[in-house]
Amino acid sequence: MPVVRVDRPMARAAVRAGARIGVIVALESTLEPTRALLAAEARREGASPTIIDVEVPDAWAAFEAGDHEDYLRQVAHAARSIADRVDVVVLAQASMMGATTTLSDLQTPVLASPVLAVQHALSPSSR
Repeated sequence: MPVVRVDRPMARAAVRAGARIGVIVALESTLEPTRALLAAEARREGASPTIIDVEVPDAWAAFEAGDHEDYLRQVAHAARSIADRVDVVVLAQASMMGATTTLSDLQTPVLASPVLAVQHALSPSSR
């Protein structure tokens, strides 16, 4: 049985979506692994994307306090703040997926790992 990182399909989709990738993180420790994964997928695709990071440290405090509504609001605000400067927005933590519902009006795609990971796992090409 193959093992795939939950965020690898998202990183692959982000690299394929365009040359400017916005990355939203609530934890600084998430940034380097996300950048490394995007770089690995970019090498695999022969691409050289520009990555624009947005850290939202107050969002993580809200998450830890159990205020998921505020957490997702802050994540969505950060995504909106860069949407016009990038080709795709990556929500670097699976817990951010709920923010996608309030971002559906954006022209810029917003990617979250859980949905893409499940789609990948269910696709015949992943077997």
